[in-house]
Amino acid sequence: PSTLPRTISSPANSQPSKTGPGWQLVKMLTAHQSWVMTVAWNPKRPTLVSGGLDDTIRVWNWQTGQVLYTLAGHDRGVNNVAIGTGGQVLASCGDDAAVRVWNLSDGTLLHTLKGHLRDVTAVAIGSQGFLLASGSKDGTIKLWSLDKGNLIKTLSGSAGMIKTVALAAKDDVLISGGLDNTVRLWNPQTAANLRVLTGHTNTVNQVAVSPDDSLIASASKDRTIRLWDLATGNLVQTLQGHMQEVNAVAFFPDSQRLVSGSSDGTLRIWDTSGTLQQTLTAHINPIHGVAVHSSGKLMASASADKTIKLWQWMR
Repeated sequence: PSTLPRTISSPANSQPSKTGPGWQLVKMLTAHQSWVMTVAWNPKRPTLVSGGLDDTIRVWNWQTGQVLYTLAGHDRGVNNVAIGTGGQVLASCGDDAAVRVWNLSDGTLLHTLKGHLRDVTAVAIGSQGFLLASGSKDGTIKLWSLDKGNLIKTLSGSAGMIKTVALAAKDDVLISGGLDNTVRLWNPQTAANLRVLTGHTNTVNQVAVSPDDSLIASASKDRTIRLWDLATGNLVQTLQGHMQEVNAVAFFPDSQRLVSGSSDGTLRIWDTSGTLQQTLTAHINPIHGVAVHSSGKLMASASADKTIKLWQWMR
């Protein structure tokens, strides 16, 4: 069941404009004491999770704007969070070289996964709920059992630091990006590097897979987002418009649209044919994380301005 309310109360200083349908700011969440790097919606309940360079993870009731839990455990900045499809399990990673797995219902720590030699920059949870992937500045990707917390496999062979990892819907392809400017596709079962997608001229900051498993989106320091055919590896579109590096990208549930967040402080909503649908002047500082709610009617953006902003589609 959708947890989307009919309306969200707007902050006093933001009157929705009367310019017709579009995305409107409906809430600003403040509690982090430093840059907010990552944000994720819980697919099963009205909570939102954020992580930041204040070393904390915060679990919010996004309808009220209240912090339900503050999860402390990382002793250096939190770079990324991921929520399992069941909404019960949270994975986080940080500059302390650790991956942590939490029970999202009560905030208890389930596992601390050690093995990476440097900052862990990215985590992803497979849709089947068993597989956890982590990527690190040590140049490796590690695959872990989510429930037992044991290491299954280490993938290496990427040239340089990993910035981002994602798992395709069937958990049969793992996608990574990093400082070698490429997007790499891996077989998680065999650890084989299936494909290397080249075209970006600078670091790949984030990759995302469309919910229908047809497209990969890659956001880069070269100021572009590239769309790739997951099956063939062919380049489908190059999305240009951001004035500074693109740090974050997420697909909508319909797999036809995506949102990107940049160091230029804007969010841009695109369709997969390459059309820019809307530009939101969202933050005064770089945007480091974006997430789309399962309803497709809400977005969240996380920024170096220490805030998370919630955006709602208004007709």
